Amino acid sequence: MRTILVVLPILFATGKAVAQDPATAINEARTHIAARRYVDAVNALKGAMKAADQLTGEERKQALAAVHFYLAVGYSGSGDDLNAVKHIEELLHLSPNARITAPSKYEAHFVELFNSVSHRLSAPDTFDALYPGFWTSSPQTPRGVEPIPSVDTPALPILGSQDEKREWSTLMTASERQRFLEDFWKRRDPNHSSPENEFRDTFNRRVAFADQAFASQEQRGSFTDRGKVFVLLGPPTFARRRPITNRDRIWIAEAATINGTIEHWVYTREQLPVKTSKTTVMYRFVTQTGIGDGVLQRESALAMQALAGAANPNAAR
Repeated sequence: MRTILVVLPILFATGKAVAQDPATAINEARTHIAARRYVDAVNALKGAMKAADQLTGEERKQALAAVHFYLAVGYSGSGDDLNAVKHIEELLHLSPNARITAPSKYEAHFVELFNSVSHRLSAPDTFDALYPGFWTSSPQTPRGVEPIPSVDTPALPILGSQDEKREWSTLMTASERQRFLEDFWKRRDPNHSSPENEFRDTFNRRVAFADQAFASQEQRGSFTDRGKVFVLLGPPTFARRRPITNRDRIWIAEAATINGTIEHWVYTREQLPVKTSKTTVMYRFVTQTGIGDGVLQRESALAMQALAGAANPNAAR
């Protein structure tokens, strides 16, 4: 069984120059973590992700796993469990057997968080079981996929507020639209002190996957109901598809034959951009003759509120 603490020495024993940036960043982050300077640890690793992604083969996988691990430690220590969980999930999909072999080196809260996510992802009803491939793609926009070139397709329909959409429709020149684009993404940037915009990178990566996983002949994948929920909230904790039964609370015409399926996507409280006392929020998607393909059942006000908040998490705080 390979563990994180075993992987790291193997990874950086090669001495290749291209691996020095991630190695240096990780060593700096470990020093900060030992001194409980968690925000400094996160900042030390911000540029390491892209450098690690430039590696190839097993070395790339190990470098990315290591960066995700120490980012998770840093975010957890600084009180940001949402980002900590995200990086633990990325780590465990790169290295499913990763374990913390020396838990006494880390805060008890982080160890508990890590073990909780590890247990959850070992369950059979996961998003990856229904739609494989997202976790094995690059942490940023996948190679060969162009970044979204303009705000109106699909960023503005999915993320834009009514005021932003109205403003966009009034812009006449390329320079006006360029300034709008810069401000649009800056408003959603979680960390203005870093050159990267993690929100935009995550959005582009999710759009690229949604366009492949949920596309139909009539509609772009990221514009479908499942695509929009995925782009806004990311992969759910729990996902299952099953046949519709007479017990399901779905309106179907009396004469219609029940021949469809229903998908349940469940998100935990830590995955949501809005505060809630509920531990989970569920989205149901129905595929049924006479209804459509993957149609979201808008039956929970909290679920809809979470989607609205995810469009600009800085405004939702």
